[in-house]
Amino acid sequence: MPKLEIVSSFSVGLDKIDLNKCKEKGIRVTNTPDVLTEHVADLAIGLLLAVLRRICECDKYVRKGMWKTGDFKLTNKFSGKTVGIIGLGRIGLAIAKRAEAFDCPISYYSRSEKPNTNYKYHSSVVDLASNLIDALGPKGVLVNIGRGPHVDKPELVSALVEGRLGGAGLDVFEQEPEVPEQLFGLENVVLLPHVGSGTAETREVMADLVIGNLEVHFLKKPLLTPVVWMINIVTLFLVLNIKRSLLLELVELVQSRKYIIVIVDSLGTEPISCPQWAGFFGPPAAVHWGRAGEQNRLLRILCRNYEKLAEIMGKDRDLKLKGFFAYFCSKIRRMAGTVFFKI
Repeated sequence: MPKLEIVSSFSVGLDKIDLNKCKEKGIRVTNTPDVLTEHVADLAIGLLLAVLRRICECDKYVRKGMWKTGDFKLTNKFSGKTVGIIGLGRIGLAIAKRAEAFDCPISYYSRSEKPNTNYKYHSSVVDLASNLIDALGPKGVLVNIGRGPHVDKPELVSALVEGRLGGAGLDVFEQEPEVPEQLFGLENVVLLPHVGSGTAETREVMADLVIGNLEVHFLKKPLLTPVVWMINIVTLFLVLNIKRSLLLELVELVQSRKYIIVIVDSLGTEPISCPQWAGFFGPPAAVHWGRAGEQNRLLRILCRNYEKLAEIMGKDRDLKLKGFFAYFCSKIRRMAGTVFFKI
Protein backbone atom coordinates (compact mmCIF):
# COMPACT_ATOMS: atom_id res chain seq x y z
CA MET A 1 0.00 0.00 0.00
CA PRO A 2 2.47 2.65 -1.18
CA LYS A 3 -0.04 5.51 -0.83
CA LEU A 4 -1.09 4.70 2.73
CA GLU A 5 -1.15 7.91 4.80
CA ILE A 6 -2.74 6.95 8.12
CA VAL A 7 -3.56 3.93 10.28
CA SER A 8 -6.54 4.72 12.51
CA SER A 9 -6.65 1.80 14.94
CA PHE A 10 -9.86 0.64 16.62
CA SER A 11 -8.02 -0.26 19.82
CA VAL A 12 -5.84 1.11 22.60
CA GLY A 13 -3.02 -1.39 22.16
CA LEU A 14 -0.54 -1.04 19.31
CA ASP A 15 1.07 -4.48 19.36
CA LYS A 16 -0.50 -5.40 16.00
CA ILE A 17 0.94 -2.34 14.23
CA ASP A 18 4.51 -2.08 12.95
CA LEU A 19 5.23 1.36 14.41
CA ASN A 20 8.82 1.45 13.20
CA LYS A 21 7.72 0.81 9.62
CA CYS A 22 4.98 3.44 9.90
CA LYS A 23 7.47 6.04 11.13
CA GLU A 24 9.92 5.07 8.40
CA LYS A 25 7.22 5.52 5.73
CA GLY A 26 5.80 8.69 7.29
CA ILE A 27 2.48 7.01 8.03
CA ARG A 28 0.47 8.61 10.82
CA VAL A 29 -0.96 6.31 13.49
CA THR A 30 -3.84 6.88 15.89
CA ASN A 31 -5.52 4.75 18.54
CA THR A 32 -8.45 5.01 20.96
CA PRO A 33 -7.05 5.66 24.46
CA ASP A 34 -8.82 6.66 27.69
CA VAL A 35 -12.24 5.28 26.76
CA LEU A 36 -12.63 2.13 28.84
CA THR A 37 -11.56 2.98 32.40
CA GLU A 38 -15.02 3.30 33.93
CA HIS A 39 -16.38 0.24 32.16
CA VAL A 40 -13.55 -2.06 33.27
CA ALA A 41 -13.80 -0.75 36.84
CA ASP A 42 -17.55 -1.44 36.84
CA LEU A 43 -16.88 -5.01 35.76
CA ALA A 44 -14.25 -5.54 38.46
CA ILE A 45 -16.73 -4.63 41.18
CA GLY A 46 -19.37 -6.70 39.42
CA LEU A 47 -17.10 -9.75 39.53
CA LEU A 48 -16.45 -9.26 43.24
CA LEU A 49 -20.16 -9.07 43.94
CA ALA A 50 -20.94 -12.01 41.67
CA VAL A 51 -18.41 -14.26 43.40
CA LEU A 52 -19.14 -13.24 46.99
CA ARG A 53 -22.93 -13.24 46.63
CA ARG A 54 -22.88 -16.23 44.25
CA ILE A 55 -25.09 -14.35 41.80
CA CYS A 56 -24.50 -16.72 38.88
CA GLU A 57 -25.28 -19.74 41.07
CA CYS A 58 -28.44 -18.09 42.37
CA ASP A 59 -29.61 -17.48 38.82
CA LYS A 60 -29.12 -21.15 37.91
CA TYR A 61 -30.82 -22.19 41.16
CA VAL A 62 -33.98 -20.34 40.17
CA ARG A 63 -33.94 -21.37 36.49
CA LYS A 64 -33.59 -25.06 37.37
CA GLY A 65 -36.60 -24.88 39.70
CA MET A 66 -34.50 -25.70 42.76
CA TRP A 67 -35.91 -22.78 44.77
CA LYS A 68 -39.02 -24.90 45.36
CA THR A 69 -36.87 -27.41 47.24
CA GLY A 70 -35.59 -24.85 49.74
CA ASP A 71 -33.66 -21.65 50.23
CA PHE A 72 -30.29 -21.04 48.61
CA LYS A 73 -27.23 -21.40 50.84
CA LEU A 74 -25.83 -18.38 52.65
CA THR A 75 -23.36 -16.15 50.80
CA ASN A 76 -20.85 -13.47 51.87
CA LYS A 77 -21.13 -9.70 51.84
CA PHE A 78 -18.78 -7.37 49.97
CA SER A 79 -19.24 -4.16 51.96
CA GLY A 80 -16.54 -3.55 54.53
CA LYS A 81 -14.14 -6.13 53.10
CA THR A 82 -10.50 -5.17 52.62
CA VAL A 83 -9.69 -4.60 48.95
CA GLY A 84 -6.12 -4.93 47.64
CA ILE A 85 -5.33 -3.44 44.23
CA ILE A 86 -2.23 -4.26 42.18
CA GLY A 87 -1.48 -1.14 40.16
CA LEU A 88 -3.23 2.11 40.99
CA GLY A 89 -3.40 3.63 37.53
CA ARG A 90 -6.57 5.00 35.95
CA ILE A 91 -8.47 1.72 36.22
CA GLY A 92 -7.09 0.92 39.67
CA LEU A 93 -8.18 4.32 40.97
CA ALA A 94 -11.62 3.90 39.45
CA ILE A 95 -11.98 0.53 41.18
CA ALA A 96 -10.82 2.03 44.47
CA LYS A 97 -13.40 4.82 44.29
CA ARG A 98 -16.16 2.30 43.70
CA ALA A 99 -14.95 0.10 46.55
CA GLU A 100 -14.94 3.15 48.84
CA ALA A 101 -18.69 3.44 48.30
CA PHE A 102 -18.96 -0.02 49.91
CA ASP A 103 -16.93 1.18 52.93
CA CYS A 104 -14.03 -1.08 51.97
CA PRO A 105 -10.55 -0.37 53.41
CA ILE A 106 -8.16 -0.19 50.46
CA SER A 107 -4.52 -1.23 50.18
CA TYR A 108 -2.53 -1.04 46.99
CA TYR A 109 0.79 -1.76 45.36
CA SER A 110 2.14 0.58 42.73
CA ARG A 111 5.58 1.58 41.54
CA SER A 112 5.16 4.87 43.35
CA GLU A 113 2.86 6.18 46.06
CA LYS A 114 -0.09 8.07 44.66
CA PRO A 115 -0.73 11.59 45.99
CA ASN A 116 -4.08 12.72 47.36
CA THR A 117 -5.29 9.28 48.39
CA ASN A 118 -5.97 7.84 51.83
CA TYR A 119 -5.28 4.28 50.74
CA LYS A 120 -2.62 2.14 52.42
CA TYR A 121 0.44 2.01 50.18
CA HIS A 122 2.78 -0.98 49.85
CA SER A 123 6.03 -0.34 48.01
CA SER A 124 6.31 -3.93 46.78
CA VAL A 125 4.01 -6.83 46.10
CA VAL A 126 6.05 -8.84 48.61
CA ASP A 127 5.29 -6.19 51.21
CA LEU A 128 1.60 -6.39 50.36
CA ALA A 129 1.72 -10.19 50.58
CA SER A 130 4.57 -12.54 49.68
CA ASN A 131 2.06 -14.99 48.23
CA LEU A 132 -1.13 -13.21 47.27
CA ILE A 133 -3.22 -16.32 46.73
CA ASP A 134 -2.31 -17.79 50.12
CA ALA A 135 -2.76 -14.37 51.74
CA LEU A 136 -6.33 -14.16 50.43
CA GLY A 137 -7.12 -17.52 51.97
CA PRO A 138 -10.31 -19.60 51.87
CA LYS A 139 -12.51 -16.52 52.33
CA GLY A 140 -10.70 -14.27 49.87
CA VAL A 141 -11.52 -13.57 46.23
CA LEU A 142 -9.09 -12.87 43.39
CA VAL A 143 -10.28 -10.78 40.45
CA ASN A 144 -8.24 -10.36 37.27
CA ILE A 145 -9.35 -7.77 34.73
CA GLY A 146 -5.81 -6.87 33.59
CA ARG A 147 -3.84 -9.49 31.67
CA GLY A 148 -4.02 -13.27 31.86
CA PRO A 149 -0.27 -13.82 32.46
CA HIS A 150 -0.45 -11.58 35.56
CA VAL A 151 -1.73 -14.60 37.51
CA ASP A 152 0.10 -17.91 37.98
CA LYS A 153 -2.47 -20.14 36.27
CA PRO A 154 -1.45 -23.52 37.75
CA GLU A 155 -1.26 -22.06 41.27
CA LEU A 156 -4.63 -20.33 40.89
CA VAL A 157 -6.33 -23.50 39.66
CA SER A 158 -4.71 -25.54 42.41
CA ALA A 159 -5.73 -23.08 45.14
CA LEU A 160 -9.34 -22.99 43.93
CA VAL A 161 -9.65 -26.77 43.58
CA GLU A 162 -8.06 -27.38 46.99
CA GLY A 163 -10.14 -24.70 48.70
CA ARG A 164 -7.14 -22.56 49.65
CA LEU A 165 -8.75 -19.63 47.81
CA GLY A 166 -12.35 -18.65 48.38
CA GLY A 167 -13.19 -17.71 44.82
CA ALA A 168 -12.14 -15.93 41.63
CA GLY A 169 -13.62 -13.64 39.02
CA LEU A 170 -11.70 -13.80 35.75
CA ASP A 171 -12.20 -11.74 32.61
CA VAL A 172 -8.78 -12.45 31.08
CA PHE A 173 -6.76 -15.59 30.49
CA GLU A 174 -3.22 -16.41 29.46
CA GLN A 175 -4.03 -18.06 26.12
CA GLU A 176 -7.44 -16.75 25.12
CA PRO A 177 -9.87 -18.17 24.25
CA GLU A 178 -8.46 -21.23 26.00
CA VAL A 179 -9.64 -21.50 29.63
CA PRO A 180 -8.45 -24.16 32.13
CA GLU A 181 -11.14 -26.84 32.10
CA GLN A 182 -10.67 -27.45 35.83
CA LEU A 183 -12.42 -24.12 36.44
CA PHE A 184 -15.63 -25.06 34.63
CA GLY A 185 -17.03 -27.16 37.45
CA LEU A 186 -16.20 -24.73 40.27
CA GLU A 187 -19.20 -22.89 41.67
CA ASN A 188 -17.04 -20.23 43.32
CA VAL A 189 -15.56 -19.03 40.04
CA VAL A 190 -17.08 -16.57 37.55
CA LEU A 191 -15.62 -16.75 34.05
CA LEU A 192 -16.07 -14.03 31.43
CA PRO A 193 -14.93 -13.91 27.76
CA HIS A 194 -12.74 -10.79 28.07
CA VAL A 195 -15.59 -8.28 28.01
CA GLY A 196 -14.12 -5.61 30.30
CA SER A 197 -14.45 -2.89 27.69
CA GLY A 198 -17.22 -4.61 25.78
CA THR A 199 -20.00 -2.08 26.16
CA ALA A 200 -22.00 -0.33 23.47
CA GLU A 201 -20.92 3.02 24.91
CA THR A 202 -17.21 2.14 24.71
CA ARG A 203 -17.46 0.90 21.15
CA GLU A 204 -19.37 4.02 20.10
CA VAL A 205 -16.69 6.32 21.50
CA MET A 206 -13.95 4.21 19.90
CA ALA A 207 -15.72 4.33 16.53
CA ASP A 208 -16.12 8.10 16.82
CA LEU A 209 -12.39 8.46 17.49
CA VAL A 210 -11.45 6.25 14.53
CA ILE A 211 -13.68 8.22 12.15
CA GLY A 212 -12.77 11.56 13.72
CA ASN A 213 -9.05 10.92 13.27
CA LEU A 214 -9.60 10.05 9.61
CA GLU A 215 -11.67 13.19 9.06
CA VAL A 216 -9.16 15.61 10.58
CA HIS A 217 -6.29 13.91 8.77
CA PHE A 218 -7.81 14.53 5.36
CA LEU A 219 -8.79 18.04 6.40
CA LYS A 220 -5.11 18.65 7.25
CA LYS A 221 -5.96 19.32 10.91
CA PRO A 222 -4.25 18.00 14.08
CA LEU A 223 -5.10 14.40 14.92
CA LEU A 224 -7.39 13.76 17.89
CA THR A 225 -5.42 10.87 19.44
CA PRO A 226 -2.06 10.58 17.67
CA VAL A 227 0.47 7.94 18.58
CA VAL A 228 3.48 10.06 19.47
CA TRP A 229 6.88 9.04 18.16
CA MET A 230 9.25 9.21 21.10
CA ILE A 231 12.23 7.29 19.80
CA ASN A 232 14.55 10.19 20.59
CA ILE A 233 14.42 9.98 24.38
CA VAL A 234 17.05 8.31 26.49
CA THR A 235 16.33 7.76 30.17
CA LEU A 236 19.30 7.12 32.39
CA PHE A 237 18.79 5.54 35.79
CA LEU A 238 21.97 6.94 37.27
CA VAL A 239 23.95 5.03 39.88
CA LEU A 240 26.49 6.98 41.87
CA ASN A 241 29.50 5.04 40.58
CA ILE A 242 28.57 5.29 36.91
CA LYS A 243 31.53 5.07 34.55
CA ARG A 244 32.74 8.27 32.94
CA SER A 245 32.96 6.47 29.59
CA LEU A 246 29.19 6.02 29.61
CA LEU A 247 28.66 9.69 30.39
CA LEU A 248 30.92 10.65 27.50
CA GLU A 249 28.90 8.40 25.23
CA LEU A 250 25.74 10.13 26.39
CA VAL A 251 27.28 13.53 25.67
CA GLU A 252 27.90 12.48 22.08
CA LEU A 253 24.31 11.32 21.73
CA VAL A 254 22.97 14.60 23.07
CA GLN A 255 25.26 16.77 20.99
CA SER A 256 24.08 14.92 17.88
CA ARG A 257 20.66 16.51 18.60
CA LYS A 258 19.00 13.11 18.47
CA TYR A 259 18.33 12.57 22.13
CA ILE A 260 16.96 14.14 25.27
CA ILE A 261 18.35 13.04 28.60
CA VAL A 262 16.32 12.40 31.71
CA ILE A 263 18.42 11.58 34.75
CA VAL A 264 17.08 9.67 37.72
CA ASP A 265 18.92 8.74 40.89
CA SER A 266 17.98 5.08 41.17
CA LEU A 267 19.50 4.72 44.63
CA GLY A 268 16.99 7.12 46.14
CA THR A 269 19.64 9.30 47.74
CA GLU A 270 19.90 13.05 47.31
CA PRO A 271 18.51 14.39 44.05
CA ILE A 272 21.11 15.31 41.47
CA SER A 273 21.37 19.04 40.90
CA CYS A 274 20.43 20.22 37.44
CA PRO A 275 23.32 22.71 37.08
CA GLN A 276 25.80 19.95 37.83
CA TRP A 277 24.73 18.00 34.78
CA ALA A 278 23.43 20.71 32.48
CA GLY A 279 26.93 22.12 32.30
CA PHE A 280 28.43 18.72 31.65
CA PHE A 281 26.11 17.81 28.79
CA GLY A 282 25.83 21.29 27.34
CA PRO A 283 23.20 22.51 24.89
CA PRO A 284 20.93 21.33 23.39
CA ALA A 285 20.42 18.79 26.16
CA ALA A 286 17.25 18.89 28.20
CA VAL A 287 18.51 17.50 31.49
CA HIS A 288 16.09 16.73 34.29
CA TRP A 289 16.41 14.84 37.52
CA GLY A 290 14.48 13.10 40.25
CA ARG A 291 14.45 9.94 42.30
CA ALA A 292 13.53 6.57 40.89
CA GLY A 293 9.80 6.04 40.99
CA GLU A 294 8.98 9.75 41.20
CA GLN A 295 7.07 9.75 37.93
CA ASN A 296 4.78 12.58 38.98
CA ARG A 297 7.70 14.83 39.91
CA LEU A 298 9.46 14.08 36.65
CA LEU A 299 6.34 14.84 34.68
CA ARG A 300 5.92 18.18 36.45
CA ILE A 301 9.52 19.09 35.63
CA LEU A 302 9.03 18.07 32.01
CA CYS A 303 5.80 20.06 31.85
CA ARG A 304 7.60 23.24 32.88
CA ASN A 305 10.11 22.63 30.11
CA TYR A 306 7.66 21.44 27.49
CA GLU A 307 8.34 24.28 25.06
CA LYS A 308 12.04 23.47 25.07
CA LEU A 309 11.29 19.79 24.52
CA ALA A 310 8.97 20.62 21.65
CA GLU A 311 11.65 22.84 20.11
CA ILE A 312 14.26 20.09 20.27
CA MET A 313 11.82 17.53 18.93
CA GLY A 314 10.36 19.88 16.34
CA LYS A 315 10.79 17.46 13.47
CA ASP A 316 8.36 15.01 15.04
CA ARG A 317 4.87 15.87 13.91
CA ASP A 318 1.74 15.43 15.99
CA LEU A 319 3.60 16.06 19.24
CA LYS A 320 0.91 16.76 21.80
CA LEU A 321 1.30 17.40 25.48
CA LYS A 322 -1.22 14.80 26.61
CA GLY A 323 0.10 12.09 24.34
CA PHE A 324 3.68 12.92 25.25
CA PHE A 325 3.19 12.55 28.97
CA ALA A 326 0.97 9.48 28.67
CA TYR A 327 3.63 7.79 26.57
CA PHE A 328 6.51 8.92 28.74
CA CYS A 329 4.80 7.80 31.94
CA SER A 330 4.06 4.36 30.51
CA LYS A 331 7.65 3.97 29.40
CA ILE A 332 9.24 5.06 32.65
CA ARG A 333 7.11 2.56 34.54
CA ARG A 334 8.50 -0.20 32.36
CA MET A 335 12.10 0.83 32.96
CA ALA A 336 12.34 0.01 36.66
CA GLY A 337 15.81 -1.36 37.36
CA THR A 338 17.22 -0.24 34.03
CA VAL A 339 20.63 1.41 34.11
CA PHE A 340 20.61 2.70 30.55
CA PHE A 341 17.62 2.44 28.33
CA LYS A 342 17.07 3.60 24.78
CA ILE A 343 13.50 3.76 23.53
